[in-house]
This record gives sequence, structure tokens and C-alpha cells, in this order.
Amino acid sequence: MKHGRFIWLLAAWAVLLLALVLVSNALPAYVSSLLAFPFEQIADGLGGLSRAGRVGNAFATALWAGISVIPAVCAIYGWKDISKKRENMVLLLLSVILFVCLYGMINPFVFMRNDIDMGAFVPVWKSMLGVCIWSVVMLYFILVFLRKVREGEKTRLYSYLRLFAMLVCVLFVAGIVAGNGAAMIQTFREAQTSVDSVFAVIRFVLTSMPEMMSIWILLQVMDVVDIAGSEEQEGLGEAAGHLAKKICLTLEITMGSVVLLNLLQLLFAKALSDIKIQSVLPLESVLLMLVLLLACKLLAENKELRDDNELFI
Repeated sequence: MKHGRFIWLLAAWAVLLLALVLVSNALPAYVSSLLAFPFEQIADGLGGLSRAGRVGNAFATALWAGISVIPAVCAIYGWKDISKKRENMVLLLLSVILFVCLYGMINPFVFMRNDIDMGAFVPVWKSMLGVCIWSVVMLYFILVFLRKVREGEKTRLYSYLRLFAMLVCVLFVAGIVAGNGAAMIQTFREAQTSVDSVFAVIRFVLTSMPEMMSIWILLQVMDVVDIAGSEEQEGLGEAAGHLAKKICLTLEITMGSVVLLNLLQLLFAKALSDIKIQSVLPLESVLLMLVLLLACKLLAENKELRDDNELFI
């Protein structure tokens, strides 16, 4: 299989996420939110160390400052490179965000009002801090990606496009496991009848269908990108045409899965204790497929036009 190694990496990523979901459900005190991972665990370790006496407190403070200052050190090291100015500024911001958010996770009660339920507030607070950190990290990598795209040659642009497809696959796997999978596990825990459990599996399969089909298409996109990045581009038009047909099929299956799920729940409404009508369409998958469909059509037509011009010459 051409993408066998990458598929195994996606499978390992899914297993890791599933383990985190299970631990989060079984031991919420250690993994209260996937959005806060791994910063919550780092903060818990620092908090435990700070309570181990003066030496432990001093060591925890040093670690807290050391971890927070790592992005700033990287920014200062590459500060002379003008092309990386924005990235270095984001790294400096990341150091500040890490410093504040780690402290907020270690001492969440400092930011609480007296009338707030501590048990309900802490997981939400840690999730919010985790999102703050991850958003800055994502901004940094987006800026790096944009710089490389601006500076890259044609062959490198194709490699970046392939890398982008791989990253989107990783995100889709995260959505399947951490989103739909976590919802299925929660439904199992709250199920009142066997029908609820059966429908939890059906709901997981149908709600995950857009992401699974998108991953399948993105694997085909990598093949087309490899052909487009070659010198001769032999078979590019044919490959793009086949991919366009598969994308059309994916769009049909994606929307059909949404309709089927809603109809099944309506038909078995009396036997279900929990009905979740999927009123929100899988817009990410649909828009991605539409963009890829247009790109495939343009690739096929441009390749055909180029071949015709070569025959004319």
C-alpha cells in the first residue's frame, strides 16, 4: 500500500487520542480536558512539586520559568532574520501566554469568584487556558507555513501541499476520535436501553462518515500531487479526472449520511431516550471537497490544453 506507513501513523494517533478520551472519562482529576493536554499535566506536576517544601517550591518555580522562556529564547536566537520577524514576535507572545496560563492552571482559584462552583469551574478554566496556548502555537506554525510557501519553488510547493493534506488528515482523525468517539462513549455511559447503545454506534459511524471519506480523498490527493510535482506529469489529467469522480461520490455519501442519521432517529424516536438531530451540516468536509473538485477540474483541463499545445508545436 502506497500510504501504508502514513495510515499506520494515523492509526497510532487515533489510539493515543482514544486512550486520552478514556483516561479523561475515568480519571478526570488527571485529564480534565483534551484541550488542556499536556499543559494541565505539566501544571499539575509543577503544583505537586511546589508543595514539597522550600526546595521543591524553588525547583518548581525554576521549571515554570524555564518552560515558559523556551519560545522566547528561540525567538531571540533567530531575531536577526527579518523574514522570521512575525514568527519571532509570536514566539515572544507564546512565552508570556505560557507563563500566565501555567500559573492559572496551577492556581485556578486565584481567578475564581467566591460564588462559583469550583468543581465545575476548574475543568472549563483549564480548557480555556489550553485553547489560549494552542491557538498561539497554531498561529506560529501557520506563519511558518505561509513564509515557506512564499519563498518556496514549484517542487517545494507540491511537497508543502502534500504536507498540508497530511495535516488535515490528522485533524480529521482527531475529530473522529476526540469528538464523535467521545460522544459515543458518553452515550454508552448514559444509555438507558440497548437501543440507545446500538444507536450510539450508528450515530458514531454516520457522523464520522464525512471525516472518513475526506481522509480517503486526501490520500488520493497525495497521489495526484506526486504526479503534478513530477517533470513529465504523465497521467495527471486522467488521475485528476478519476479523483473528481471520487469527490462527487464523497459529497453524495457525506450528505446522505446526515439525512440517514436524522431519518433513523425519527423512525425510532419512541425507542430512544436520547435523540440528537444533526442540524449542523459537515461544512468543513463539504467545502474542502468542493474546493478539491474545482482544483481537479482545473488540473485536468490545463493538462489537456498543455498536451494539445505540444501536439500543435
